[in-house]
Amino acid sequence: MADLSETDFDSLLNELAAPDELDIEDSSEFDVDFDSLLKEDLVDEEVFNHEEPAPEAEDARPLGEDDFVDIDSLLEQSDDAELEHEPYNDVNIDLGLSEFDALLAGDNPTDVDAESGGYSAKLDLARAYIEIDDFDSALKVIEDVIAKGPQEVQEEALSLQAKLQ
Repeated sequence: MADLSETDFDSLLNELAAPDELDIEDSSEFDVDFDSLLKEDLVDEEVFNHEEPAPEAEDARPLGEDDFVDIDSLLEQSDDAELEHEPYNDVNIDLGLSEFDALLAGDNPTDVDAESGGYSAKLDLARAYIEIDDFDSALKVIEDVIAKGPQEVQEEALSLQAKLQ
């Protein structure tokens, strides 16, 4: 540790940051034809950037200020226009679920939370609080269920409360 306290880190970093001097005489072994490389790059760019000239319109004329259409008038025209074919009039939304009537709720769906006066949902909320480690909020909800909820839900709430304490 004593060796590190006497080390001059700034000078070490400066030595690392300083680039090595290049010896031009050694560069002769790297014989590169830069002109041919430039020509290849230019040819490649011409291939990728080749664009067809835009065809001239027959009635091409300079545009004046009156040649532009106001967006409000375009929207007004589109609202007034009648569509030849309305795509949503002929939509068939029959998904073929009629063969699963026994599995579907039908006309009298049962809300499981309504049967317990919504206290089952409060117990679910308490479980969510427990999952995120908010035990104080979970205990408040559990105590509310124990005080006001139906018997079967109170039993679940008591078991959750016992697990927390």
